[in-house]
Amino acid sequence: MEGKGVMFYNNGDKYEGDWKNDEREGKGVMLYNNGDKYEGNWIGDKREGKGIYYYINGDKQIGNFFDDEPIGRHQLFKNNGEIITMTY
Repeated sequence: MEGKGVMFYNNGDKYEGDWKNDEREGKGVMLYNNGDKYEGNWIGDKREGKGIYYYINGDKQIGNFFDDEPIGRHQLFKNNGEIITMTY
């Protein structure tokens, strides 16, 4: 797949965004079957660069990702108004 597209996974996940060489590449949104959502950059089919992870409970985490994992300084905005800074 090349360009923009949507992929529905057998486990109930859904990706909508940019594709290159049949991999998630560029900007995209992943809706996970547990209700969480990731919105941000993808490289080589992995979360990489700036992104926002939205938890089903209303919390959201903003920061950078590398090789599908959080890296560096992230801020977690709790649904109760609390803000937590984390370093990975």
